[in-house]
Amino acid sequence: MPFAVGSSVTKQDLAVAQAEAPQLAKVKWWADPGMRQLYFYAAILCVCSATTGYDGSMLNTSQAMDDWQDYFGHPTGSKLGILNSIYQIGSIASFPFAPFMADHFGRKLPIAVGCLIMILGAFLSAFTNGYGMYLGGRFLVGFGNSLAQLSCPVLLTEICHPQHRAIVSAIYNCLWNLGATLCAFIGLGTINISSNWSWRSITLIQAVPSLIQITFIWWIPESPRWLMANERHEEALTILSKYHANGDSNNATVQFEYNEIKDTISLEYQAKKTGSYLDFIRTKGNRYRLMLLISLGIISQYSGNALISNYSNIIYEGAGIKDQAQKTGLNAGENMLKLFVAIGCSLGIDRFGRRPLFLTATVGMLLFFLAWTIVAARFEATGKTEIKRLGYPQIALIWLFDVCYSIAWSGLIVAYALEICPFRLRARGLMIMNFFIQVALTIGNQTNPVALENLPNNWNFWCFYTVWIAVELVFVFFFYVETKGPTLEEIARIFDGDDANVAQVNYNDSEKQAAIETSEPIHHERPWRNVAFAINGMGSPLGYALGLVLGGIFTDTIGWRWSYYMMAIINFCLSTALIPNSLWRNRSFTSVCIAVFLCWASLNGIEYFTTLYFQKVEGLSALQSSLRFLPHVIMGVAVNVITGVLIAKVKVRTLAVVSALITMVAAPLMATVDVGENYWLAPFWAMFLSPVNPDVLFTVSNLVISDAYPPEMQSLAGGVFNEVAQFGNSVGLAITAAIAASVTKHSGITAREEALMKGYRAAFWTIFASCCTVTIVVWLGLKKGGIVGRKQD
Repeated sequence: MPFAVGSSVTKQDLAVAQAEAPQLAKVKWWADPGMRQLYFYAAILCVCSATTGYDGSMLNTSQAMDDWQDYFGHPTGSKLGILNSIYQIGSIASFPFAPFMADHFGRKLPIAVGCLIMILGAFLSAFTNGYGMYLGGRFLVGFGNSLAQLSCPVLLTEICHPQHRAIVSAIYNCLWNLGATLCAFIGLGTINISSNWSWRSITLIQAVPSLIQITFIWWIPESPRWLMANERHEEALTILSKYHANGDSNNATVQFEYNEIKDTISLEYQAKKTGSYLDFIRTKGNRYRLMLLISLGIISQYSGNALISNYSNIIYEGAGIKDQAQKTGLNAGENMLKLFVAIGCSLGIDRFGRRPLFLTATVGMLLFFLAWTIVAARFEATGKTEIKRLGYPQIALIWLFDVCYSIAWSGLIVAYALEICPFRLRARGLMIMNFFIQVALTIGNQTNPVALENLPNNWNFWCFYTVWIAVELVFVFFFYVETKGPTLEEIARIFDGDDANVAQVNYNDSEKQAAIETSEPIHHERPWRNVAFAINGMGSPLGYALGLVLGGIFTDTIGWRWSYYMMAIINFCLSTALIPNSLWRNRSFTSVCIAVFLCWASLNGIEYFTTLYFQKVEGLSALQSSLRFLPHVIMGVAVNVITGVLIAKVKVRTLAVVSALITMVAAPLMATVDVGENYWLAPFWAMFLSPVNPDVLFTVSNLVISDAYPPEMQSLAGGVFNEVAQFGNSVGLAITAAIAASVTKHSGITAREEALMKGYRAAFWTIFASCCTVTIVVWLGLKKGGIVGRKQD
């Protein structure tokens, strides 16, 4: 791993810190009443990040509304810039107060004060009587948010159990996307209000998250580290034991945490009673921390992402999207996608590490921003006329850029900043990062609209960001270090080496190992494992409901073809490029991968075209169409439960083949249906039978994988299997949709419904052929499958 030349961070320091990491007992938070309560409070703290995200999306959503534009006189250039940057100016104004309050009065007080100020600011903005009052409200929201935004992640990190600290801290910042998504979807509804309340309502709702936080803040525990720093050791021990060991103060993990925190803080304060910003330049380790904190603030907000967030209205119009509902829908879908990616990567922070995620994210950002620049240049060269060929691809590339950004720069920045700073500098370190975040946003909000307005072409400005992201990638590669493994106190050794305070705190091996418990097997050879896989399969019908929402947004904005191209590219980018060939030598695994590819393609196709049949041919409303899908969901849930019971008693080959034969009937029923025919004759049975094989195959396949490979290969095999399934979704629907469109176009039928039905029938027969292939594949491939899921003695 490369390191900065001349810095205090060396490979030896990193290796020592990783080796000294304690092996604490594994805990299940959901089984412990104390931890359940703790993580409920953690969720309340995370609301602060959602508040920030809501505000980040609110102004963007408001700009897409005609009433907002009319009220403020269609602001452009510097006027639009100050509307965007006044929030950051308010945040910067609070910087002298936030760390002082957090260090001297506890982590909770700044949160309460910040929430009160944000509520006041939201009311001023919502009931504004003009430009000046609106700016004043936005300033107060920024000021209050900075107070809360400093203390919430610090308190969150300091009260979490060591096992969950990194994941919870990373998820905190991911919820920025949750707030942004909620605002965008609320805006989709309020945009239909034909008055200024279309934007005033979403501005007023901004006060709700702060009301939630201020309601619960008094019950949230104070930071044990802050309590110990203020000689309140008994209170700190009580909090640690209550929330980390369900009240057992003699628990080995609690004792280790308590002693390490107490001794480390004691040594810090012996060296210097109070922290100072000047401490960041006094030692090599602290200068290295300062460099990383500054880079986190700048890279996270000045890499083109703020350009997309705050000026998507201009960007979408530049790509040919003019309708305000379409632009609002795109914002909503984009934020939802970023939320899922950010949370998913945050959950894997301890598996993948911090440095690999930062590198992966930055490489992806560079590639997709470069591609966007090239396509934008071509689009503007054609006079912005080829919207479908060159306009919509820009939207897809913007989304892919945001997917890559969300891999690391959404969630990891707060967790990483908190990890690299010792207790005495933690609040100030986070404030330094937040300061440079606001500086980067302020500079961007002032320069971006001016550049967009004055440069001859938008893509000229994109070139600057492309070069800048390349510079950021070089910096991340050479300077970002891995912090996975050690506790908060022991991470200091990575930067300070033997000068770290924790290096002077000696614990013998028995103390460090006292909390180790015998670990359970990776998977249980019991019926409960079968039930678990079956329950996992229930996510398919639930995920389908979410897919309908996103599908509707995509279809009405960038078109269904580009949405599927985009999903296929995402699936490809997220798949591993290092799959060993030996993985495919297992006959059962290869067979289930082929089968699930075709099976998921068939399922997605029949769901999609049946929906079109109900709405486009029979003319039913969306509600009526949804009700006709209820048998599909009910059967899917029932099949998963039944499969969980039968899997240990019936051969997998029999289960797979019989279920495939049942599902095979669904497609011909829809291919031969008479338009207007009674729902209960054919469509009902098609809906009822179509999920049988996919849900059986999902459970069977996971068990085949767990039985066919050793534990170290199961994760890889499972990942490949799921990637194949998702790729089948995209490819299958793209092929059947192309067939349906081609048949409809060349049918020569003038009646629209009849022409559409001609294409749909062709798609259903294609799906039938795919189902037949699945039956043959599982019959031949699972010949030696036997019975899986049975307890092995």
